[in-house]
Amino acid sequence: VNNTGRNDIVLSKVANDGTNLYFYVKTASNITSCSDPDWMMLCLRVDPEAKNNWEGFNFIVNRTSVTASKTTLEKSTGGWAWSKVADIQYKVTDNEMELAIPLSSLGVSSADSFTVDFKWIDNACHDGDIQTCMRDGDSAPNGRFRYRYKFKK
Repeated sequence: VNNTGRNDIVLSKVANDGTNLYFYVKTASNITSCSDPDWMMLCLRVDPEAKNNWEGFNFIVNRTSVTASKTTLEKSTGGWAWSKVADIQYKVTDNEMELAIPLSSLGVSSADSFTVDFKWIDNACHDGDIQTCMRDGDSAPNGRFRYRYKFKK
């Protein structure tokens, strides 16, 4: 029996306004406390050519320094090693979470045309093993898949 599932992700969306990238996620029940370990991490791939990445992702949100309204955007320095880029504001209301990430913090040079792959992970990958997404917690999309947001003005 595996009881690691806690935030059952049922919907995720992304949008931008030319300055920020906005993420929205909805769960089946109220989102658990931000003090939970490995809580609602958002993985981002902005530069597919970057040599420093974890499983193809360049950035991660919510891995560390999470409070009730502020979290941390980190950039991979190679594998499951990260360095802080910026503080990110977010809001949770019942079973919904929203956050905004400045495009400049992600190194997006042209707000008119860019691609971002993303993946939500809850209660898995605490040690950097992506395979745990197929066994523990919840991820969206499932397993090793990722969503793609391709924007062209």
